[in-house]
Amino acid sequence: MRKSIGILFLCFLFLFTTGFIKKGAPDGGIYYTKVNIWYEKAVKILSTNYHKGQIIPVGSEVVVVSRGSRIVFTDKAGIQYQLILVPDYTALSNDQFLDRYFSKDNILSSPEYASFSAQEKTNIKNGTIEIGMSKAAVLVAYGYPPSHRTPSTESNVWKYWISRLLTDDVQFENGKVSNIVN
Repeated sequence: MRKSIGILFLCFLFLFTTGFIKKGAPDGGIYYTKVNIWYEKAVKILSTNYHKGQIIPVGSEVVVVSRGSRIVFTDKAGIQYQLILVPDYTALSNDQFLDRYFSKDNILSSPEYASFSAQEKTNIKNGTIEIGMSKAAVLVAYGYPPSHRTPSTESNVWKYWISRLLTDDVQFENGKVSNIVN
């Protein structure tokens, strides 16, 4: 009997350490997007955060199928997406990566979202930014800028990529957008 328990323990340990059983793996439950997510191809959404193509709106209900440096998730229509962590442009752990994009709670029901002005909520819905928006509203509307050019959201200039060659510099004064340079 003791030998059987020892063998079961070793098998469990092997499965856990080789990744067959992942610590902290999602339970397949419902998650919500915390920011707007742009994509051209559902199977390859890069954390570089290009602002091109279609948008998965903030507050969208999704199911996280698997996570790691690739987060595979499905929307209510059953479309499967892959959000890919690009370490050269986004310096995050896999858990930080998941937390940046998804939550068990819907942000649209949060006090933070309720505190946004009507115009900020319209901009978030449209995936746009404009002068006067708060940093928090820009993060929800545009997502996080790639950290290789914007290492901290505490800085007063955030660089976003529209495509591989086009960028927007969002400038802030006193926590509000003061200028957008294309």
